[in-house]
Amino acid sequence: MASSSLLVALLFCSCSLEVSGKDAQCQGDVGTNNLQGDDNILLQSKVAISKVLDDVNPPTDEGGDLVPKCEVKIGTKGKKSPYPPGFRGKKIRICTGRYADDESQTYTIMRLDGDVRRPLVVNTQTGFAQYPEYVFASLQLRPKASWDTFLTKKDDMISFLKFVCLPKYANTFGVDCGRIALVGYSAGGMTSQLVGQELRKASGIKAVVTLNGHLSADDGNAKLRFENADKSDCPSYLMFVGKKDENFQNKKRSLVPHLEANNIDYELHELKGVGHGSGIKSVKGFLYETTKAFLARHLAS
Repeated sequence: MASSSLLVALLFCSCSLEVSGKDAQCQGDVGTNNLQGDDNILLQSKVAISKVLDDVNPPTDEGGDLVPKCEVKIGTKGKKSPYPPGFRGKKIRICTGRYADDESQTYTIMRLDGDVRRPLVVNTQTGFAQYPEYVFASLQLRPKASWDTFLTKKDDMISFLKFVCLPKYANTFGVDCGRIALVGYSAGGMTSQLVGQELRKASGIKAVVTLNGHLSADDGNAKLRFENADKSDCPSYLMFVGKKDENFQNKKRSLVPHLEANNIDYELHELKGVGHGSGIKSVKGFLYETTKAFLARHLAS
């Protein structure tokens, strides 16, 4: 069973960056705040869909093994609270369990308690997109042994989305499966884009956010390329990439023209002084606030 201790208090800081993309606007410095935060934003997270691929088998539920375990807690207050802003002092429903048959395929779902259905925001390998307006899901994917097994991650995310949007579980979690966003860092971001382009808006995927985790348009492995760009219902994309992250800077060079050529809605922020896993603490606040505004635009009813 996955632990529910995945919450992180976010440290708001200013940052230097460059911005590009459709409808992108230059961003000024983000104000500082004295919130206490975990130094490591790249939390290994544990993960939603009204329609999914027929060739992904639904999880079995023999003996009730997939029945979620849910509890209601009061989010502690104060600067040292482990709960994100907006959850402190509120009644919070936290559910944990498995979404498929393997013991490693686990999730944690957190939301404000109540009967209102909310959009679902799925975080994979990161935890910075936790907002009280949404149902927050953190997904544990099966580990990859090599790039040959990388696509098990995509299958796992689709399995989770199919699980969480089964009517009985959608009711339990209070999710609106017509409004879903996927958020991921590194391999979690690549997985989010693969799933976003495979399922798209027709399956409820409205937005995808990546941090040093986008695909390229010309990868030698066709299964790891940004595909289906010619479809009319592609989700909107928000991409953050470190100026010092050479690998994902290289991927960007083929992806951006591909998005432009296919008129896909996107926003790209290049983060000065940030590498693949370094310098991210200094831009936590910018990630949080920019993602919050992006989701508000694309998950509105």
